Amino acid sequence: MHKAQHDYEVIFVDVGQGDATIIHKLSNIHSVLVDAGVADPVLSILKQHAELEAIFITHWDKDHIGGMPTVINCYETG
Repeated sequence: MHKAQHDYEVIFVDVGQGDATIIHKLSNIHSVLVDAGVADPVLSILKQHAELEAIFITHWDKDHIGGMPTVINCYETG
């Protein structure tokens, strides 16, 4: 029997009032981030993966964008 190989990993990060989502492509070690209400738990997961390729924001409520400035600054200076 052939074992299926998966190319993506989806990680849901609890940020308090909801989740941030990291979609990680295993074949080229790139990730995308969907929302970031709180930066610390998001950054701790992102640091385990290689490159952040894109950020998507679903809407402008603070529990979805509150951590974005910290995440962006971390990648601009890192």
